[in-house]
Amino acid sequence: MRKGGVTSSERSSPESIELDTNAKKVSYELSLKPEYKNKYTTFWSGVKKVPIGIPDNLMEEMYGGKYTACVPDGNVWFIKGIPEVFYEVKKEGIDGNAYERAYKNMTIASLFNPNADYVLLCSGEGAISDENSKTKKGKGKWSNFENSLKIEFDKRKLLNTYVYSQIKPFSEKEMLTIMQYHLDKKLGIKTKPVTKIKKTLTSTLSEFM
Repeated sequence: MRKGGVTSSERSSPESIELDTNAKKVSYELSLKPEYKNKYTTFWSGVKKVPIGIPDNLMEEMYGGKYTACVPDGNVWFIKGIPEVFYEVKKEGIDGNAYERAYKNMTIASLFNPNADYVLLCSGEGAISDENSKTKKGKGKWSNFENSLKIEFDKRKLLNTYVYSQIKPFSEKEMLTIMQYHLDKKLGIKTKPVTKIKKTLTSTLSEFM
């Protein structure tokens, strides 16, 4: 079985590549900070510090072989050998299947630790949402996905999911704020309320254009 899940044209777009690169950069820089380095373990490879996610030896213990992988863009953060925080960024238009890859990683994450926090930063036209709409299309892709995750994972106590969505790509500063919040939260450190970060940006197509 091939690693990495399904493919998508969005994944190789310049915007998606920039998002992936920024997420890796911010995550790696955070991993070097003493307040996190002494509490969390993250795995990286090569000079460019590419995220490893869940290492092969742990995947082999769970699956009995190298049959799949879980390597979110912002890496996986471990506490005492247990994966506690996952970070992933996605850019999606009205169409596409980037959410399928995220769902695959979430399913794997839930097997390792149902109490882990899985944090998704979603951007692109998929974030266009009319909160008052009664149709699935009107509510928007990322909004629908977020609601589905709450039902499939959170309510069943299989994972703690957090979806942040906006049309414009997340800046490094925004990524840093969100990542720090969840790292501190897991450590029981009081920090700025996450409510100061817009979890969902309700916009119209005319505004996007």
